[in-house]
Amino acid sequence: MKKIYAMLLATVILLASCGGGGGGGGGGKSLSSIAVTPANNRLAVGKTQQFTATGTYSDGSTQDLTSSVTWSSSATSVATIASAGMATAVAGGSTTIRAAMGSTSGSTTLTVPGAQGSTLVSITISHPNPKVAQGTYEQFTATGNYSDGSTQDLTSSVTWHSSDTSVAAFNSSPGRATTTISTGTIFVYATYGGMAGAANLTVTGDSFSVIQLVPGDPSTISLGMTLQFKAYGKFTSDGTLQDLTASPVTWSSSNNTIVTIDSNGKATTGPSAVAGNNVNI
Repeated sequence: MKKIYAMLLATVILLASCGGGGGGGGGGKSLSSIAVTPANNRLAVGKTQQFTATGTYSDGSTQDLTSSVTWSSSATSVATIASAGMATAVAGGSTTIRAAMGSTSGSTTLTVPGAQGSTLVSITISHPNPKVAQGTYEQFTATGNYSDGSTQDLTSSVTWHSSDTSVAAFNSSPGRATTTISTGTIFVYATYGGMAGAANLTVTGDSFSVIQLVPGDPSTISLGMTLQFKAYGKFTSDGTLQDLTASPVTWSSSNNTIVTIDSNGKATTGPSAVAGNNVNI
């Protein structure tokens, strides 16, 4: 399996963190939005679901706020949620799960099927790239569509199949296909509860002319914060891009004492970071 190296392509400049919290004045960052995940989930009565709150700041950095926000459910008769973001389904219906910090909040819908239940009517398969290069991975998602109008992420529950394992095969990570020695277009299937969904995957022998990072050059990160990067390969033949999020990209920082970056592309300021420092990712 060849590895793809994400190098240079973005310079990270450190900003001073804001001093006081709430308002973020004086050039500091402020909280712009909160994303609550998993989004539009479906949960059976008596089951629990851990929700996560991710804050995005005015400088583009992100932070896990799950333990800092105030959690609420709009219909506690349907589902309750604890202070750490753990929801418990109580009875059939739907509720809005909200995470708030100061004047900023984010929300998602949680659906609990009624006592009579609902049936799975179809499975939709989605994936980010119309074509992928040999030696890369592609992450598929399976979404179950139910008779009550709700949906559920079934990626970890379905059985994944490839119509030609010489082109792509599924490994132990749910929904993740590994491209192999051949090229061509295959069908990908997901089966569950007597239902099946299908999607196409094209594997090409085309190479990448460059790897692009988002956010681009230069990027800024505040002291004590994180910044999520994504890598895209640009195909030589037509200039189209492949999202390499699921692929074996090797991330590196030119100075790990200032900024470290993990295997998923998340950059974090290091112990020696000072406002105005810059590193190459």
